[in-house]
Amino acid sequence: MATLRRVPFKRILADATPVALSYVPFGILFGALAERASLTLAQAAAMSLLVYSGAAQLVAAQMLAAGAAPLTIVVTAAVLTIRHVMMGASLAPFTGRLSRGLKLILSPLMTDESFALAWHRYRQDPSDHGFFLGANLYLYATWNLSTVVGYLAGQAAPALTSLGLDMVFPLLFVAILVGITRTRAEAFAAVTGVAVALLGRQWLSVEWTIPAAGLVAALAGLAAEKPLQPAGEGEAVRVTADGNDPGKAPHTPGSSTGKEPEP
Repeated sequence: MATLRRVPFKRILADATPVALSYVPFGILFGALAERASLTLAQAAAMSLLVYSGAAQLVAAQMLAAGAAPLTIVVTAAVLTIRHVMMGASLAPFTGRLSRGLKLILSPLMTDESFALAWHRYRQDPSDHGFFLGANLYLYATWNLSTVVGYLAGQAAPALTSLGLDMVFPLLFVAILVGITRTRAEAFAAVTGVAVALLGRQWLSVEWTIPAAGLVAALAGLAAEKPLQPAGEGEAVRVTADGNDPGKAPHTPGSSTGKEPEP
């Protein structure tokens, strides 16, 4: 059974710090919205600790302020976060051999960005679970501290959106996505997801557009993986100790001319 190795702190700081910095304005914004929605500091902090989903928390805070029914808020948040089921499934080939306890530690703290960072790292080292754990904890701590700062800042925090900082989060995720896209099938899936999201906004609300785009992108990637695979790719040539391919007749001197080897 696979285990966690040491946590590579230097690599985590180098790779995850840009993401952590992008969490700050959104965590502050959520804290301010929670304060405006008449939540207590303990309630706002508990939501960040237990829900830990930027999109779901921002929408929930606005729905609370508007007086929406609790069940409606819960369903909306669940639909917004259902995409993590697909993300977790895509990491299963790397984390499948971990114990159930380790999986329960890693999975609740996974975000869109930590998933992208982990996916990129796992491709380089399939056993580097310490990086996944460290990145998750780093981003989790950043989000929760930002929530408290935003709540205490109160009405000054929503002004962050006027500075254009609300675009940092999606732009950074796009940059990460570009960096980890390597194959034509992955590029096709990414383009398909973006197209479905843009078109879906005309008929669907955001809580349904995100999972719909993710599902269609995943299906598009699976469908394109084999058709777009170059001929012969993935076929390994087996070589024996004497240098011959066992699928072919062994080469002997003179065999190309049909003559017997000379003594």
